[in-house]
Amino acid sequence: MHWARPVDLTPSEALIDVADGSLLVARRLLQLGIDDPERARAFIDPGCYTPTTPFALPDMERAVERLQQAIDRRDRLLVWGDFDMDGQSATALLYSALKTAGAHVQYHVPLRDGEGHGIAEHTLQAWLKRGIDCILTCDTGTEAHEAVAMASHAGVDVIVTDHHTLGDTLPAAAAVVNPMRLPEGHPLRDLPGVGVAYKLIEALQGRDRPDLLDLAALGIVGDVAVLRADTRYLLQRGLEALRLTERTGLKALLEIAEIDPASLNESHIGFRIAPRLNAQGRLGDAAVSVELLTTHDQARAAELANQLEGMNARRKYETSAIEAAALRQLERDPALLEYAVIVLAHREWTGGIVGIVANRLAERFQRPVILLAERDGVLTGSARSVIGVNITEALRQNSRFLLRVGGHAMAAGMSLKAADLFAFRKALSTTVRAMRGADPREQQIVPDMLLSLPEMNMALADEIERLAPFGNGNAPPLFLVENVHVAIQRKLGRDTAHLEVQLEDANGHRATARWWNAPLESLPGGLIDVACTLRKNDYKGRIETIAEITAIREVDPVVVAPEDTTEWIDLRSRPLQPGILEKLREAEPDASIWAEGDAVLGGLRRDQLVPADTLIVYTAPPSDDVWQAAFERVRPKRVMVLAEVPQPPEVNVLVETTARMLKGAISRRNGEIGLSTLAGALAQRESTVRLALRWLEYRGLFAIQISDDGIIHVSVAPASGPDADTQAVERSLRAAIDETTAYRRYFVREKRLRSPLPSHA
Repeated sequence: MHWARPVDLTPSEALIDVADGSLLVARRLLQLGIDDPERARAFIDPGCYTPTTPFALPDMERAVERLQQAIDRRDRLLVWGDFDMDGQSATALLYSALKTAGAHVQYHVPLRDGEGHGIAEHTLQAWLKRGIDCILTCDTGTEAHEAVAMASHAGVDVIVTDHHTLGDTLPAAAAVVNPMRLPEGHPLRDLPGVGVAYKLIEALQGRDRPDLLDLAALGIVGDVAVLRADTRYLLQRGLEALRLTERTGLKALLEIAEIDPASLNESHIGFRIAPRLNAQGRLGDAAVSVELLTTHDQARAAELANQLEGMNARRKYETSAIEAAALRQLERDPALLEYAVIVLAHREWTGGIVGIVANRLAERFQRPVILLAERDGVLTGSARSVIGVNITEALRQNSRFLLRVGGHAMAAGMSLKAADLFAFRKALSTTVRAMRGADPREQQIVPDMLLSLPEMNMALADEIERLAPFGNGNAPPLFLVENVHVAIQRKLGRDTAHLEVQLEDANGHRATARWWNAPLESLPGGLIDVACTLRKNDYKGRIETIAEITAIREVDPVVVAPEDTTEWIDLRSRPLQPGILEKLREAEPDASIWAEGDAVLGGLRRDQLVPADTLIVYTAPPSDDVWQAAFERVRPKRVMVLAEVPQPPEVNVLVETTARMLKGAISRRNGEIGLSTLAGALAQRESTVRLALRWLEYRGLFAIQISDDGIIHVSVAPASGPDADTQAVERSLRAAIDETTAYRRYFVREKRLRSPLPSHA
């Protein structure tokens, strides 16, 4: 991880006044790019924000006209929703509002298993036979070309309201109201499905509808919408409405989730309400959730809330099981982690759960993750992404492999043939790597402000709360707490996956911190720096201030060594002359010339390098760790970098060369050869060579053992047929070669030349 230092910003007096004298709030507003006092006031107080007219949305007038006609004529109107929380809340909002307006309205929420996202044509056909006059979609429909055509052919108009990514063309519907049709930066561009639904009712009735804002808040948080402009405004007001909601089903849900309505915030929606509503859509029929959100019957509401509670317990169990299985796959085949996107599949996984696990793994490994469930030769699943990768766009660029794809920047659903899995993984990884740049795996920790333990108090938490609601596009301030140690620590949770600690500074001040899904069993005993957020925590009526840890780093008390004094001669951009190695040996007889692969006759492999004042890097290293090890072995005062990139070998060429060298080891060295020696001769990483050895072993050509000291012991094995795992190893080997080539190109084009050794003595 790379840790940056907080940048000390100086807000204007006017901005501090808007923040009621809070320097923290004013600085955070500046960090968010808000330096104008009027914009700041509108950000903090929804009463100062001017909402955008709903008629700014494309096709809104056409949608309102057809919908009003349906109400006036008592058309049989069908609201077609979706099974996630955004779709559930949008369906409930439209159904409630239209029913109150006198519409003859029903709703349909697709089943995840059997219908999936969108408008399933076999289900639509059944509804058409039952008799409907108009369909109003919410959170779906933008790519339902065939379904819209089927409805139109039957004389049924379709009004599409959606927010998902646009295809090449729009369906031939009566109206397509989708904020993605607006330009980037438009205040309505980030509306989720329920936000579009709210704006439709606002346009239809010509007025604000505060009684529907509680439902809008659910969908905005559930869809992880970008909290900007009108979307933030709707959530701010929606949270106020939720705290005072009279909705029978929501009151039952808050009671069973043990949430005090008076203190409800976006975290309660995200971590307590959303899992319960979504569990029904993942494992059962999401229409149950819509019924809960629209019923006025207290007994029925209690019954439905209990049903959701039981389904959520099942969801937790299946989530843990799938996550454990996914991690076992990665342990068995670490080469899967060398791709820029993790793609895993299993026959026994539940399609409704894989999205949750994909999200957890994306956070853990800091790269996009796709988990797929297999049925009848077809893989169906969900993708979750990270900042910097529009996963839906990446999938669309590889649509030749896909049977279906849809979603938005951070999440998507797709299906493909199981036979295409390897080719899909490889192609998508190439696309994602191009999106993220040269070194996507380094996580950036960029704290916003420094914080001391005595400052972690309720007053500061109250200041921070003025910037809420937090979420996508408005992260809570990230603080850097320096030079503390852990006085007390204990594990939390049924699976002990969390940590609660007492942090203590040199003056004996203490503060409580929690690390959810901590990657460590326990925290180090020495001094550490902590990156954390700070919020009030209200549990069963007890309000306290809690720091939530994002990352830690150990503080090394050793004195920092002097700055890099190495002399660097950068010749990477110059074409290499014929015979350059021989000329270098003549000109620099005492230098260590590091050259591997095809150039090895003119220089030294990594295992042959010796200390020297001058190091000449002829071959670009295959990875950072090999580069560091070579530099440490030579300890040069002067480095000349030419960095030729060897031609990437085909898999068959690499294994044939490996086999030839193993045969040489058997005939001349009693079947022994160093792993580092072999890697240097092949100009590859040791992990790549291990895959080549595994391929040869699976083919039955050699019996191979690698000792702890890196010595390969090899003997000829009787030939046997290809092992079933050979193809999987071959795919991993190809990916490893591609990864090495990508690193070498980065080394030549972008890497800053400096000592790769640690900066501490």
